[in-house]
Amino acid sequence: MYRLLIVEDDSTIRRGLVKIIEEMGLPVETIQEAENGQSALALCESFFPHIIITDIRMPLMDGLEFIATIDQEQPGLSFVIISGYSDFDYAKKAIQYGVKEYLLKPIEKEELKTALLRIIEQLKEKSEAESKRINETLAYTEQIQQFEKNLMWDIMTGQNTPSELSRKTEMLKSTIPDKPLLIVAGYGERFQIMDFTSILTLVLPEWKLLLCNTTAYRYHYALLYYASDVPLQANTAEQFCRRITTAKNTDSTKHTLALIFSPEPDQIPAACLTCRSLLDSRLVTRNLGQVLTISDLQSSASMEDASFLSHPIRHAMDTNDYVMIERIIKDYFNNLLKDLNCTPDILIRQAKIIELSVLAYTAEQYRYYEKQLNQLQTIEFLLSASQTAKDFIDAIVSRITTIAKNFKPYDTISPVDQVLQYVNRHYAKDITLVYAANLANMNTNYFSTLFKKKTGLSFVAYLQLVRIQHAKELLKDPTLKIYEIAERIGFQNEKYFMKVFKSVVGKTPSEYKQDNEHFT
Repeated sequence: MYRLLIVEDDSTIRRGLVKIIEEMGLPVETIQEAENGQSALALCESFFPHIIITDIRMPLMDGLEFIATIDQEQPGLSFVIISGYSDFDYAKKAIQYGVKEYLLKPIEKEELKTALLRIIEQLKEKSEAESKRINETLAYTEQIQQFEKNLMWDIMTGQNTPSELSRKTEMLKSTIPDKPLLIVAGYGERFQIMDFTSILTLVLPEWKLLLCNTTAYRYHYALLYYASDVPLQANTAEQFCRRITTAKNTDSTKHTLALIFSPEPDQIPAACLTCRSLLDSRLVTRNLGQVLTISDLQSSASMEDASFLSHPIRHAMDTNDYVMIERIIKDYFNNLLKDLNCTPDILIRQAKIIELSVLAYTAEQYRYYEKQLNQLQTIEFLLSASQTAKDFIDAIVSRITTIAKNFKPYDTISPVDQVLQYVNRHYAKDITLVYAANLANMNTNYFSTLFKKKTGLSFVAYLQLVRIQHAKELLKDPTLKIYEIAERIGFQNEKYFMKVFKSVVGKTPSEYKQDNEHFT
């Protein structure tokens, strides 16, 4: 069964399409609606469609811009474009994004059904081909078991995009019993894992161990249990916490544990990410050995970002003063940790802002050894692998100084560096992924891969961050209106600019401007 999304600003047409498709008898289990590209992007964060039917001309974000954006976030989707215009330029752009079905309004029912049947057949063939490949690869029982184990670990460690997580969860469904699930994630010394696994098995006899895994660096391990025939009680989570806490005290182990109930396999990725957030909170609470549930999850507060550090860090880079870089970063994070509202998400966000500032500067001034940049671990990994806040700060210092030390004045600049340089200088222009790939003389997929390896961000995310950094500077000018600032940095829609600004900074432009008025 397939999931389908309809993006159309005309509610009459949109609802009519829903009704028509529901009457076609196609293997479509869910149909969702969105009135424009922006709302469709937001919906796709939780609803992962197989097929998208979209109008071209819509307010806020048109169909082609939506397709270009969602194709970066969830590649491999199938699109049907509907339009009231027989426009060759639109059709040509649509082909560039891999759109194979282009229908003109008014839409004929049989024409739409034929288009959807073609797409469904293609999806079926693709799914069958992937299933065949998997079955051929996993020929022996040992290989199948190892595959399932690795697949579950990929899901539980969260090292995938949302669409990859959704796809892998679908693949894993057949191996998971149709019963309530429990995710137990822990942080502790590696040598204690087997002993603690035995304790969990003893204190939770009504649950059966389905998976136990760990890594050599993070000290994290995850356990997936499925229930026996014993009915679950409403206060099961509280009971587990008491029983495990008692066992931990008896055994004097110093694990920090996170317990999340996941009633459906589809919810495993979200549950695991929540567990990781709970475990990472040890860095700001400074209290190991706890048993945590979702009720202990602290929401991130809005804080001034670390972009003001860019000038002193860049000055230190110019003078090769790596001791000063270390001092600047350590002082900032030590002060940040004193704030009671500080959360792991805030630590990650501020570390990324500092790193982005360094990368943006080096893209203008230097050429970096790509091999060394690619070998760096992600900031999320550094946080998960840190036993204390000091470990995380030391890891960030090492990461930033490593980047700074390995840049050199450029005489030959790589294609991706050329694009970075162009974006930093011409961020206000209408720069699309296709245009950037053409600048680098690459196809979009290959360029996107290299760009993300280089920066750790998608092209769209990097462009937005650069624009927002300039927006914050313009907000210091009391004579400029919000819409004027939006236009100056490349946003044609004020509301969309405000939404992007808040997602990056954690505040609206007006709130940021008000909070920083005393600095001007």
